[in-house]
Amino acid sequence: MQRKKVVLLVSVFTIITILVLSTVVFLYANSRETIVNTDWKLESFSPIDANGFFFIGNNGSLQSWMHTDAYGMPFTIMENVYQFVDGRRFLVITEDGVLWEVDDGNYVFERFKIIDDVIKVSAPRRWIRTSGAITSDGSLWVWGIRYSLFYADSDEIERAFTINPKLFDYDYLGVILFLEDVRYVSMQNELAIKNDDSLWTWSFNMYGQIGDGTTSYRIIPVKVMDDVQAAVGRSHKLAIKNDGSLWAWGRNHRGQLGDGTTIDRHEPVKVMDNVRQVVVGRWHTMAVTEDNTLWAWGANFGSLGDGTEEDRHSPVKIMDNVLYVVSTDDSDDFPASMAIRTDGSLWAWGRNGAGEVGDGTRVDRLRPVRIMDNVVYASVGSFANAAVQSDGSLWVWGGMYCMHLNIVTGSIDRVVRPERVAENVRLSTFTEISVQED
Repeated sequence: MQRKKVVLLVSVFTIITILVLSTVVFLYANSRETIVNTDWKLESFSPIDANGFFFIGNNGSLQSWMHTDAYGMPFTIMENVYQFVDGRRFLVITEDGVLWEVDDGNYVFERFKIIDDVIKVSAPRRWIRTSGAITSDGSLWVWGIRYSLFYADSDEIERAFTINPKLFDYDYLGVILFLEDVRYVSMQNELAIKNDDSLWTWSFNMYGQIGDGTTSYRIIPVKVMDDVQAAVGRSHKLAIKNDGSLWAWGRNHRGQLGDGTTIDRHEPVKVMDNVRQVVVGRWHTMAVTEDNTLWAWGANFGSLGDGTEEDRHSPVKIMDNVLYVVSTDDSDDFPASMAIRTDGSLWAWGRNGAGEVGDGTRVDRLRPVRIMDNVVYASVGSFANAAVQSDGSLWVWGGMYCMHLNIVTGSIDRVVRPERVAENVRLSTFTEISVQED
């Protein structure tokens, strides 16, 4: 880790009362549960959280550079880690398939066992309270779901009780079987893909984001469409089918569906073909086609990268030679977007008031600017942005909690360029990156 002046990156909040950061920051820090797919069907997992605060090392240990040991090295939280997500809950799967919830209160990192035989876990970031885990037999188990029952009408409650009465057993505090034969789930986006490639969604539906042709709240998942490779989005959803066609539905007040209108859609509508990756921002969407072209549409606060701040209701071309793109919808603002090109260079654009673009300024960028090279992974978080280089080094910059204490002036300086904070990040999942999901 580079130590310039005195680094005030979350872990040193005790140095100065100006930035009193409680442990809530770490429990509720954004985790987009980034999935890096090498085959569309077989998901592997990001070794860092979206903010770059936590990471899995080459030795399989879960570490935090914000917390250091007696030698000033990143603190090891757990060993033999397969996957972790840091959202409303900090959840960790160890190599033996055991799912743990980790409580970092007072930086003790106590852990509590939840369930065995887990191959995938999903934790919500904000708003949603339900977490989920997929076991090796394809069963999706959930907990914390009962809050949602209050939003459903009597017909939906009756239907749900008939299908799964366990949801209404308030004396039961364990995990509940929610869906079977599942290969992918996003609890934040409230969607799942089964092994037969069918897409299922549930919960809030005021904009038609369930995709079943109604605006009725759904407790129990409903089937939306078949032949789905990947799906993303919360208030507006998008799905890539096996033939590469991109479909969209839900909220569309800023053109984020890309169908040329601003009309909400209660059922999927086709947007474009030959798509291999799609991501959503708060009110915008970006997609990479098979020829490595990046396209964007929707609300434009500089977040599209087309050189304007004009909303786009249909896809517009942004740049060529893009390997994959990242953004986030987990923000009350409109954070920067980033893309890794086929030569390993990282490019960023959008709002830059907190240095989140990473170009050394705090000037908004309406077009992509080159940030660094040899990048194999990048993420946009609620509190900071991060990148991993091919040598396993972890870099962090921008956002609310990425700052320096300037000893000379006594001021707080934003970190507006990538800073190296850790080494030996596990790279085993970084092969041919083809899609990133919520």
